[in-house]
Amino acid sequence: MKIVRDSAVRQEPAQPQAVSPEENRFSIRPRQIALFFLWMLAFTLLARGTSGALLPEVQLSTPAPNTITQSLTATGTIQWAAGSLFYLLSDSGVECCNVSGERQWSQTLAAKPQALLADAKELLLFSGNTAQVLEPPQE
Repeated sequence: MKIVRDSAVRQEPAQPQAVSPEENRFSIRPRQIALFFLWMLAFTLLARGTSGALLPEVQLSTPAPNTITQSLTATGTIQWAAGSLFYLLSDSGVECCNVSGERQWSQTLAAKPQALLADAKELLLFSGNTAQVLEPPQE
C-alpha cells in the first residue's frame, strides 16, 4: 500500500480575522464577567457593613415609672410673647398655664389625650382615633 501525500489537502492554520473597533467594544469575555461580579460582591458587602454600622442600636424595655429615659443638652434663649400660654397633657386631662407657670385652667377628659394643636382661633385635641375642638372652661 502506497501512501500519497497531497499538498492540496493540507490546511493552513486559520488567520485571525480583523475585528472592527465597534465589534470589539461589545464583545464580553468571561474574565470581564467574573470581574464584574467580583466587584459587585465587594461593593454589596461594603454597603451592608456600613449601613449596619451607622444605625443606632435600639433596646426595647419598659422604663420604671417617673424615670427620665432620654436627655438633651442645649443652649439658647426662649422668648415668649406677652400673654402666651402653654398646655400640659396628662393621663386624665389638659392643663393650661401661662409663662409664669400659673395655672389658668384645667379640664378632665374621658380618654387619655395624645396631642393638642393650638392656634389663635381654637384648640384641637387628639385622643384615640378622634379629634375634637377643646373649649376652655368659662371662669
